Amino acid sequence: MDKNSPDDSGSDSHCHPREHCHPRESGDPSKIDSRLRGNDIVPPLRGNIARNSLRKSHKKLTSIIILAVFFMFGFSYLMVPIFTFVCKQAGINGKNVLSQATANPHLQMDQARSIKIEFTASIHHHLDFVFKPTQHYVELHPGERKTVYFYAENKTGHAITVQAVPSITPADGARFFKKIECFCFTQQPFKKNEKVKMFVNFYVDPAVPNTVKEMTLAYTLFDVSQYAAKNQGLIKGRE
Repeated sequence: MDKNSPDDSGSDSHCHPREHCHPRESGDPSKIDSRLRGNDIVPPLRGNIARNSLRKSHKKLTSIIILAVFFMFGFSYLMVPIFTFVCKQAGINGKNVLSQATANPHLQMDQARSIKIEFTASIHHHLDFVFKPTQHYVELHPGERKTVYFYAENKTGHAITVQAVPSITPADGARFFKKIECFCFTQQPFKKNEKVKMFVNFYVDPAVPNTVKEMTLAYTLFDVSQYAAKNQGLIKGRE
């Protein structure tokens, strides 16, 4: 045998040069155990622990997101009746403007100041109607009554029932805007091609804050034919 040949008993004769081979240390258990703990067993255990921890974190995060979605959905659902109730009681954003006020003959007019009331009108969706105020604004003293007219024309080509929904801004002045008579109090039936002048009679309560210098009364006209009352009774706000 060639003396320069490697000794098969002392090394791994089948180990490829590019492979990482460990020397055989079967005779020294302490070295084998140290090698296994340091290189072969601990890294996989660490990897498994990390993966398990990551899975738990993902599950926890998913649970939190699901709970948050349910909470947000429930809260948004409850916000509508809560907001409507509060606005109706406080008169915020004109939500109580459908209520009819009683004319007070003893109401004192505040002639020391004036408030400008602007009027706007709009049509909901694609309703084929002409709807507009006959004047864009009025100026009045708190406690002074005014009557303003709105022109409406049915161009749908058939009979229809509509309802005007009012809104008053700013919020600070909405609850002080008092309507004695208004076409918005009742549904308004229109014959084919009918033209009508509708009115609102109102005043601003003298208790309105001094900071309120201008107010806007806006109406949106809706088609309510499918909800039309069978017996219309007295139709308010028409001449």
